Amino acid sequence: IAVAVSRFGHDPIALQLADGATVAQALTAAGIVLGEGERAYVSGVQADSADVLDSGDVLSIVTPKSAGI
Repeated sequence: IAVAVSRFGHDPIALQLADGATVAQALTAAGIVLGEGERAYVSGVQADSADVLDSGDVLSIVTPKSAGI
């Protein structure tokens, strides 16, 4: 599957992952470790590390401040 990983303040990363890949696997493949307060969103919906991604998903990593929370 093809997904994009976007972290606030960084360039997006395009990834090719196996079918059934999870949010955690995408973060690992992108070399991203969530910092304190950071949250993962898949196509605008808050995601858990075990959530399975679909081709075309955008995995966004934001801090509460960048998300306006």
